[in-house]
Amino acid sequence: MCGIIAIFAWASLFSIIFFIVMDQLEILRVDKALEVIGMDIAELGGLTEKDFRKIRGEVRYRLEKEEAIEQAAGDKVREAN
Repeated sequence: MCGIIAIFAWASLFSIIFFIVMDQLEILRVDKALEVIGMDIAELGGLTEKDFRKIRGEVRYRLEKEEAIEQAAGDKVREAN
């Protein structure tokens, strides 16, 4: 049990020291420009969840609109028969 506590204390101590030094050197933060445009697009070329939801909503709206048009056309065909 004493060994587990010693390992936990050693790892915690060195982690705290490491992160304090990194914070003081400002290595932990990204450029302000990357912060503004977002890391997903800047580094990975991907979309953020917000962008993805917006696009998914637009696609869903278009699909619902097309389905409504097809249903209305089908109703007119049934009425003609």
